[in-house]
Amino acid sequence: MKRLNIHIYPSQFKFESRILKITESLITNNIVDEVVILALPGESLPEWETIDEKRKVWRPAFISFGLQKGILLKLLFLAQYILKATFFALRHPVKIVNSHSVNDLPLSYLLSLVTGAKLIYDPHELETEKKGLKRSSQKVYRVVERIFIHKAHHIFVVSDNIKTWYIQRYALDEKRISVVKNIPKSFKAPQANNKFEKLLGLNNTDIKFLYQGGLFTGRGLPILLEAFSKVDQDKHLIIMGYGELERIVEDYSKKFSNIHYVPAVPPSEVLSYSCSADVGIALIENICLSYYYCMPNKLYEYYLAGIPSIVSNFPDMSEFVQAAQCGWTVNVDANEFKNLINNISKEEIDKVKLFIRQSNNKLSWITEESKLITPYSSI
Repeated sequence: MKRLNIHIYPSQFKFESRILKITESLITNNIVDEVVILALPGESLPEWETIDEKRKVWRPAFISFGLQKGILLKLLFLAQYILKATFFALRHPVKIVNSHSVNDLPLSYLLSLVTGAKLIYDPHELETEKKGLKRSSQKVYRVVERIFIHKAHHIFVVSDNIKTWYIQRYALDEKRISVVKNIPKSFKAPQANNKFEKLLGLNNTDIKFLYQGGLFTGRGLPILLEAFSKVDQDKHLIIMGYGELERIVEDYSKKFSNIHYVPAVPPSEVLSYSCSADVGIALIENICLSYYYCMPNKLYEYYLAGIPSIVSNFPDMSEFVQAAQCGWTVNVDANEFKNLINNISKEEIDKVKLFIRQSNNKLSWITEESKLITPYSSI
């Protein structure tokens, strides 16, 4: 009988590289035979999407009740999602259920209970301390996580400080929680190229600073846009991604010749673009504890692409940059950031690039994969 692994992901599932890496590793290492990711429907997205012959995404169709907004609509959608997920699980040989957020942790536990499957909790950030949570919602999340995190057979987190926080907050046995960093699957630095120069009509003497990722609040985008509207014109900002701030980014790109917007590309193409930049930027704002302890996967992508980074002076990010000697840390302040950009020279960047390319073989998904597979094998 085939061993099925279900991943509960109540979003549309488009560019979730962490889940793609994890599921591929589980298949490759013979932990499971098949993977189904339960996502949400979206306009122009297929109900069934094949990733490869052993991995699929299912976006179950929901009944429309003609409602546009409100709590009733949310409850109706939630009820349908729970029912469809439960019926699916009962009809298939589910062996492992993965929860990726505190929102879906109760449902994931229910599915593990009715199928006898093992429950894995793999939050992508510090769930109860993330951006935008109202105080009432935060209290509910904390209660839910406190109850159900002890039901999980193993917990995976993305940084050392988040692991420490979880252990202290919920009195967890350290053996039940592992850090698996979100390092890209491809770990060999691609050859440097001039993709951005060709795409945007830049000169090889221009210094190209790259922001890659979601265009959302809390990612330092207003600071970047404001700073690059005032720096030397040979310093170019390239913003590559998608999200709620796209229009603002596009507006700045029309007003300033050194600010450019490039739509997001598939995860498999990210590094080929990153390596054509000179410096990557991960300027996260300290608007919640989850952001303060974050380790964005773009930071690893920049490193593997062979380019230095500018990061917020937060614990995990600054520790990584300082240990790897791969860039600069800065306080999240517009003037300080602008001064740093203006003072960075091409010669200094090239020196750091050379050092990274001589040492980036120390960073790979293979190392993280071993930290992932060992707990799975034990359960």
